[in-house]
Amino acid sequence: MKKIYSILALAAFGLFSNQTIAQGFTTECVDFSKTEENTMSNDSLYPIGSVVLADGSISIIKGEQFSGSGSIFGNDSKEIFFAGTIEIDVSKSQCSTKDLTLGIMMLDSVVVDGTVFKLGFVGDSVMQANNYTLTKSSNGITVNGRFDRVFLGGSTNVLSSVCLVSSDCATTSSAAIADNNTNVFPNPFHDQLNVDLGLNIADVVVYNAVGTPVLSRTGLTGVQELNLQGLALGMYFVQISQEGGKKVTRVVKN
Repeated sequence: MKKIYSILALAAFGLFSNQTIAQGFTTECVDFSKTEENTMSNDSLYPIGSVVLADGSISIIKGEQFSGSGSIFGNDSKEIFFAGTIEIDVSKSQCSTKDLTLGIMMLDSVVVDGTVFKLGFVGDSVMQANNYTLTKSSNGITVNGRFDRVFLGGSTNVLSSVCLVSSDCATTSSAAIADNNTNVFPNPFHDQLNVDLGLNIADVVVYNAVGTPVLSRTGLTGVQELNLQGLALGMYFVQISQEGGKKVTRVVKN
């Protein structure tokens, strides 16, 4: 477990913190080094419902039971530990579609703007309800949809990373190419994903949920098949760049 959290911390905070990676497609991560060790458990300094850590569009809010912070795994990184619930508020984001990726283990439940996902001992899986999608893997969870708040519930837990990827922030020029000339299908997909680019030459980049490019192809036209067989289950973004703008489409691999 120590290795998993260390990798997540390095990837999220070293490479992607508050970084815009594409027009209409941004990613930002919480810098956990800002936490003051062991102060979150002090109800005078941090009463229930107060923000214990904020970065960009993301706020972490203390829940109804004990919360604290420190280097749980004995390395240089810091984590937030809690019993009961903790809230992640992303309502400040100016984008409508969001992917919230959390480095966390052993959750009992996740509540997305009132929609409850029961986890317990469920293994790697993709769950959908009320236009929200939750992907659970060995590294944590990703929540996708149009939401403002996510509540995490568990008897005892450690939160090691929080990253938010936002899309549907396209400019007018981006929107102009979005619906008329291009299409991405099927969605959800399994191993192969098709992009219909029409007659215009385009560049295509596929990003994972924390903004890492996992496939890039240039100078494409017509209908193209993308082989994504080796990728893990979860959320991805397909960015299509053509003369006049860009389009970003969220897709799900299941």
